[in-house]
Amino acid sequence: MIKGLNRAISFSLIVFLILITLFTSIEKGGVKADDQRLQNAANFIIKRYDPRIGLVSESEDTGSNVPDGTPCYRTFWIYSDNLWASWALKPFNSTIAENISRTKAPYITKYGNANLFEVVLGKNITETIYGKRNVSVGFFVYDGINYTMWADRHQLGDGGVFYDAREYADLCFYLALNCYLNRDIKNATQLLKTGEGMWDNHGFLDKAAKSDGRYQNYKLGLYLFTVKALGYNSSIYDLVESVAWSYQKEDGGIASQSYFNGSIYGTANVETTSALMLAYNQELVDYFRSLQPTTTTTVPTTSTVTVTTTMPTTTTTLITTTATVTTTKTDTDTETVTTTTTLPKEDESDLIIYGLLFVIVILIIALIYSLSTRRK
Repeated sequence: MIKGLNRAISFSLIVFLILITLFTSIEKGGVKADDQRLQNAANFIIKRYDPRIGLVSESEDTGSNVPDGTPCYRTFWIYSDNLWASWALKPFNSTIAENISRTKAPYITKYGNANLFEVVLGKNITETIYGKRNVSVGFFVYDGINYTMWADRHQLGDGGVFYDAREYADLCFYLALNCYLNRDIKNATQLLKTGEGMWDNHGFLDKAAKSDGRYQNYKLGLYLFTVKALGYNSSIYDLVESVAWSYQKEDGGIASQSYFNGSIYGTANVETTSALMLAYNQELVDYFRSLQPTTTTTVPTTSTVTVTTTMPTTTTTLITTTATVTTTKTDTDTETVTTTTTLPKEDESDLIIYGLLFVIVILIIALIYSLSTRRK
């Protein structure tokens, strides 16, 4: 009996260890959190980090997307770029992620939230989507070269109303996330399906894409995140994920735009790369999903990191400005990360409990078998 019981215990322990290994190694998606593609994407964002400013710049482009003509590589967006990058980098470089978070905080306090991009982080936005206003929030000069800081804001009064919001895939996804936070699962699912319906195997062919003649690829990452956040059973998830990663460039960044035939247009940028990476940030996905069932939640905190940087011995001039520039009503055009091919799997703690129950059952069966053998 003792020998039989020992064999049963040994077998059960082996099975349990196998279960633990499987449950803790399985990633909720086709790309693992430690996938080299994700690391390359993180490296792309890290290279855009400027310690003098404490933020990441838009991209490596020498062209400009702002009214003052500052090139993209010297333009720093509070949101969406740095708002998302601070979360996208958390699993890869917590120091820079925390620095970005600290730097952007006072600007958000002063100028308010974007009323759009923060819904991905579990903050409610208005049910009406407003057009953008590029708000100039900072101007720096280092060695005679200017660096500017902006916010892509969509608050009431910033721009016109998007009465046609359901014709834009990204706006459908933002609104779906907001409905989820408001416990309106029916409309959240419907909005997600509406945006999903614009998929045409290379990108989301929505009103903006038809107008520009190109896809905006941040919508791919935004879709993947929304699917995971809502626990939606997507039939196109694998394909969207595959296409999103096909737009990764040699520098690790995700190309911000692509042609209708699936070929890349232009360079990568921080927004698009961050959007895709957020879909693989399980901490963020779990936090977002936790917001719907309960009325009070605690926002996950990051550890405090003290970083000392040596400022270059240059003459630095800091000029603050509150000037705003209103642009015409357009789609959330600037570039905008996890990946799951199915519904989110059960928590690892639940799976471990199931494993323990399985072991207990094995032990009981072995004990009964041993007792019956002994009687014979």
